[in-house]
This record gives sequence, structure tokens and C-alpha cells, in this order.
Amino acid sequence: MTKPIIGITLDEEEKQTYSKYPWYAVRKNYSESIEKAGGICIFLPNNFKEINQYLKIINGLLVTGGDFDIDPKHYGEEKKSKTISVKKNRTDFEMLITLKAIKNNIPVLGICGGQQLINVALGGTLIQHIPDV
Repeated sequence: MTKPIIGITLDEEEKQTYSKYPWYAVRKNYSESIEKAGGICIFLPNNFKEINQYLKIINGLLVTGGDFDIDPKHYGEEKKSKTISVKKNRTDFEMLITLKAIKNNIPVLGICGGQQLINVALGGTLIQHIPDV
């Protein structure tokens, strides 16, 4: 029996808090949980040119969360809160790979911000900052 291959999206950071070079990161328990459930995980760099190749390899997609917000432009709003912090490249990559995965009937699971991204990718909206409402 072949194990399913699950692609995991990565956080992307340019700040020099960890390294003087840009870096990717993901929580270790995501890959451990996939392996414990019988799958194999691969980490998916935010490389737009390789999305179609990634989708040929994976049997499922895990869209992770992070310490940032989805740009309100993705759901037809202007930025209303000073607390909004976006990661354009990461969000654009995750939007595109999520929509293509869904179109190709590849199962998609979102965790935290990943759930929000799936919602927006499928036409939903978000409350930008709950305390404001």
C-alpha cells in the first residue's frame, strides 16, 4: 500500500530575527501528525512556478496558519484595522495552490489561518479585527 503524500505550506519571513537570510518555517507537529496517521509529508516552498508540479506529487494539501492576516483585498474590502499585518507572497501562493488543489479534487485541510484562507479562497469574508466589532 502506498502512503499518501501530503504537501504542507510554509511560513515565509524576510526579517532577520532567526537568520540573516530569508527563511521558511512550520510547526513540527504538523509533519509528525501526518506521519503518525500513515502519510508522508513534503514541505512546499512558496514557488509559483512549481505549483502544478507540486499538485502532481501530493495527495492532500495542508494549509498552515501563522502570525499574519489575509489581505482584505482578497475578500473585496479595504484595510479597516491598524492591526492587519499581511504576507503577500505567502498568501498569494497559498490562494493559488488551494484553488488549484480544489479544482483537481485534492483534499485540502486548513489549520487556523489556513481555515481562513480556504474560506476566502471559496468566496467568504472575514472580520478583520473582532474587538473592533
